[in-house]
Amino acid sequence: MSEAAAPKSPWLPDSVRALKLILVLAFRADLVGTILLCLSLPLSYVSPAFGALAVKALIESDIDSASSVAWAATLAGLAAAAAFGSMQLSVYLIHVVGKKIDLVVQRQLTEMLAGLPGIEHFERPDVFNQIQVLRKESGIIGVGITATLSLFGTVFQAVIACVLLAAQTPLLLLLLLFALPSFVIGGISNRWIRVAQEETAESDRLLHRFVAMAGEMPVAREARLFRLGTELRDRRRRLANHVDQTQGRALTRSTLLSAGGDLVFAVGYLGAVALVVARTLAGELTVGDVIVTLVLAGQTQGFVSGLVNGVRDVASVCIVGAKMEWLSRYRRTQARDADTPTAEPPRRLTEGIRLDKVSFTYPGTSKEVLSDVSLVFEPGTVVGLVGENGAGKTSLVKLLLGLYQPTSGRVQVDGQDLSGIDPEAWRRRTSGAFQDFCRPEFRARECIGMGDVERMDDEDAVLTAVRRGTAEHVIAGLAHGLDAQLGSSWKAGVDLSGGEWQRLSLARGQMRRTPLLLVMDEPTASLDTEAEHQIFLTFASAAKDVAEVGGITLLITHRFSSVQMADQIVVLDEGRVREVGTHHELVRRNGLYAELFDLQAEAYR
Repeated sequence: MSEAAAPKSPWLPDSVRALKLILVLAFRADLVGTILLCLSLPLSYVSPAFGALAVKALIESDIDSASSVAWAATLAGLAAAAAFGSMQLSVYLIHVVGKKIDLVVQRQLTEMLAGLPGIEHFERPDVFNQIQVLRKESGIIGVGITATLSLFGTVFQAVIACVLLAAQTPLLLLLLLFALPSFVIGGISNRWIRVAQEETAESDRLLHRFVAMAGEMPVAREARLFRLGTELRDRRRRLANHVDQTQGRALTRSTLLSAGGDLVFAVGYLGAVALVVARTLAGELTVGDVIVTLVLAGQTQGFVSGLVNGVRDVASVCIVGAKMEWLSRYRRTQARDADTPTAEPPRRLTEGIRLDKVSFTYPGTSKEVLSDVSLVFEPGTVVGLVGENGAGKTSLVKLLLGLYQPTSGRVQVDGQDLSGIDPEAWRRRTSGAFQDFCRPEFRARECIGMGDVERMDDEDAVLTAVRRGTAEHVIAGLAHGLDAQLGSSWKAGVDLSGGEWQRLSLARGQMRRTPLLLVMDEPTASLDTEAEHQIFLTFASAAKDVAEVGGITLLITHRFSSVQMADQIVVLDEGRVREVGTHHELVRRNGLYAELFDLQAEAYR
């Protein structure tokens, strides 16, 4: 099995591992509750059979013997109490244990996803899709122990019923043949329904997306502005009709086929009743035997349905459990690769960062986004990285931050391969702000302070980051300052504009005092050109702190006018380095930089 693709239908070994995982999670979540559930749930399944035997004993007891009647009645009462009590306890434990398992699963899933060393899984559709499915279906694992115990309980119940029926007459076992069509039909019906669900999975996701969009402010605003209400309703209706018709046809076929199986069983059941009545009239069986047969024979169809549903439920749990196992193995593989380097990054840069014939292709693709890139970033300098959209700027940043390894070539830090440096240690010595920044709806001080978690509660450090990130007016505009709750969806929360969120992102990127690499990857996309220029001037000034340890400040933009103050400007075009130099050198060279600079300048005249 590929480490990049989880199995859709696990084989037996995968199912066994998945069931083992589910059992481990259950005991880890609630040891006592799981043990009690393992005892109570099977008891609730076998109690009815013993109840039927107790009723038989009561019917056949000597009516003139008080002790015989009392003993039979006691057995019947105990069987009923055991069935009722174990079922009530099982229902309670299923809810409690299931909730606890779900919490453990969510915590473990979060830890595994957060523990992945890189970001490859977010940018590979084959991996990301599996993770998204696992996140959506992880709640199924919470009922895994219940589904497994229910299946075993049904099997045990069916075995006991067969033994008791055979005790009346072995011919009654022929009833299983009449129940067999229902078992086969159940599997076929489930497959039809599952295929219909898979065929409509994308439409169903879009349908839920339409519902979610109805509550989103950007969609609501544009829907009213462009009068899209009717169009959105019509599209949703068409999707809903497609889903309903496809799944409805499968359900109708399944129901009709199941009715045929039930009819076959009904014929067999009537035959069993006729056989038992005939033998009773012949004096070969007692009235108690008739009662037992009627009860157990009537339950045979339930056993079959229970087995079909149990196998289906356990199979579903095994599929999700196998995905969980896959993610665990995938994480270990990624961590093993990432744990290979153990070297610490230098305390300060003395030689700088060098890229030696670096090329890069994203995993799972064939297009080369960087080709034969060779650059030297001197320690303590401000480097401007410019180029049109799609030139490869962000991909280069990912390599410098150690989020990916080059397909070929080397990235060196003070002469040492970055691939040989502990990635976590390297990231602790880097910082940055990005175009696709996050918007954590925490208190303002936490939203900024999370840029250096160890100093999150250091108000002086947060205020310094606010100043260096040019976010003073944002904080000043909040009624509670740094203690303001961000996000309008929270009580007393404050809604910020896109530009204000971006200013807080810039401040967050300034929390670390002396990073060896400070990356500003188009962090001012929500701001105008003049604001970007002023911010980059501020960053260039703040870069002096970074320069104390020989750190490099990398300013990335597609606006050529904003990086004139950089010590070095690198022009990327279609994944290749086209020009390197200062602003004045590149203008005098009258090459690509000068051409694009003039074109952009002309647009603002």
